[in-house]
Amino acid sequence: MLTKGKIQALKAFTDKKERNKKNIFLVEGEKSVAELLVSDMVIVELFITQDFSQKYADQLKECGKRHAAIEKWLKPQFVEAGEINKISTMESLKSECTAIAVVNQLEKIDLTVDAIAELLQTEKVLMLDDIRDPGNMGTIIRLADWYGVKTIIASIGTVDIYNPKTISASMGSFSRVNVIYRDTNEILNIINKNRIDVNIIASTLGGQNANDFKWPKTGALVIGNESNGINEIALNKIETRVTLPSHGVAESLNASVACGILLDRWIR
Repeated sequence: MLTKGKIQALKAFTDKKERNKKNIFLVEGEKSVAELLVSDMVIVELFITQDFSQKYADQLKECGKRHAAIEKWLKPQFVEAGEINKISTMESLKSECTAIAVVNQLEKIDLTVDAIAELLQTEKVLMLDDIRDPGNMGTIIRLADWYGVKTIIASIGTVDIYNPKTISASMGSFSRVNVIYRDTNEILNIINKNRIDVNIIASTLGGQNANDFKWPKTGALVIGNESNGINEIALNKIETRVTLPSHGVAESLNASVACGILLDRWIR
């Protein structure tokens, strides 16, 4: 049985400062925790129901072996679903939250601009400029995973990947997509100043028709803030711009929806 103090301690990790202080984060819900079990991430504490234990017995066993190999001893704590619901911060998961995990954050990836440029020359990458909504961020991570995009470069102002809503919306994809936080304006400035040959494509109004655009094999697709789009300083450094043509009267598309459609065009 979980004490009131333990529940409060776990809920504290919904706060970014508390997460970063101990370098951990929460993963909530059956689907996300199940994906976690087959990832390389290190689980610090695991709270599960008997139903979850039976359903994912093989995955739990293999996860335990993986942790033992690095001398991290994983001992799942069995609790009732009602107790887990008291920990869960996501109302949408209340009826199905059969597992919650406390997980070590990944080591931060700090690539030089030269390394980032090399990445853009060999892979398809997403570059996010000030995405603030955690649900959008999680959905974009999930979309990247779906379309085989392994790396996201996010501006400093972009929402924290370890936000509980972001983790939940990513549906486990957070464990497979690298998110690198950097000053995107600085990256674009250095790329332009040194005339580095990479493809940078901005999603914005007034660009080329994304349906007719000849998409490059590699490069970065830049997605801007939900309300303001890509910041003016960055946009002025990007020559190639694409727009999804509208056939109705809606003013704009949700950032993650636009990202998904453009990724589909790019992959095709």
